[in-house]
Parts: sequence; structure tokens; C-alpha cells
Amino acid sequence: GQDVLENGLRRPHEINSGWLNRALDSLSGAATRDAGIALGNNVPLMMRGPARVAAWSPSRLSDVDDDTLQRLADLYADDPVLSRRLADALANDAIATDASADRERVGKREQLAATLQAAAKFLVRREGPRVAVLETRGWDTHANQGADSGQLAQRLRVLDAALREFRF
Repeated sequence: GQDVLENGLRRPHEINSGWLNRALDSLSGAATRDAGIALGNNVPLMMRGPARVAAWSPSRLSDVDDDTLQRLADLYADDPVLSRRLADALANDAIATDASADRERVGKREQLAATLQAAAKFLVRREGPRVAVLETRGWDTHANQGADSGQLAQRLRVLDAALREFRF
């Protein structure tokens, strides 16, 4: 079912691109910049396809020092693909870092709010992406949903609180 929702077609696995990426590809200027950004551990199917899409995920590792980054840049300098990927990753991280600077906060509300703030930082840039897709986990609540205090209600409260903090 998830595959059908994300590819936008009648059958799962019918195509390897997503409906949102194909829609972005049809917009003018989509070929010259990242049309969208996926914030999460993976680029979801809905964002895969012909339009350029950036990706960013908050790191769970400690920050890399400048010397190590320079060594990577030197190592990748003669490789057009790897040097561009490194440059893109560093640029995306620089944009989003301020939004997720307080990585020590571990609450789900704070994590989602930080990701939404990072999305806003990407979206407000003049040459930034037109759309952002955020990945959050824990929505598969088929069992033990409960009522006002169940899993689904708790997830919706976290989402509501994070959206209230979402600012451009």
C-alpha cells in the first residue's frame, strides 16, 4: 500500500519513481537546481525519479574536524562525482546545522521540531528546493492504538506540537 501511495500508480512496484518527483520534474527550472529535499534516513520513493533531489539527515555521530574534511576534499578533488557529493553534503549540513544544533535533546517532539526547522531553512532559500519531505517513524499503529492516550494519539500530539513550532 505504501508503494502505491508513493509511486502514484495503481500497482506496487510498477515504476521506480515517485509521483512527487515526477511532478517536480515537470516544473520549470527543476533541472537546474535541487527541486526537493528529503529529510530523513532515506530518500522515499515519492522523491525518487528524474528531478534532482537533495537529502539531509541529522548526524548521530560526533562532528568531523576541519582537518579531516580538508583531507576528504583533497582526496576527492580529482573525482567530479565524489567531490560534488562532498560539497553538496557540506553545504546542506551548513544550512541545516543551526536548526539542529541542540542534538542532545532526545524527545520525539524536539527531534521532529528540529527537522521541521531544518526543512524551513532549506525552503526559504531563494534557490532552495520547492518541497521538503520529512521522514518520521512510529506511525505503524495497527495494534494497541488506544484512544486518547494510545500510540496514535501520542504521535498526533507530537506532530501537532512540532507543527506549531514550524516557522519560516
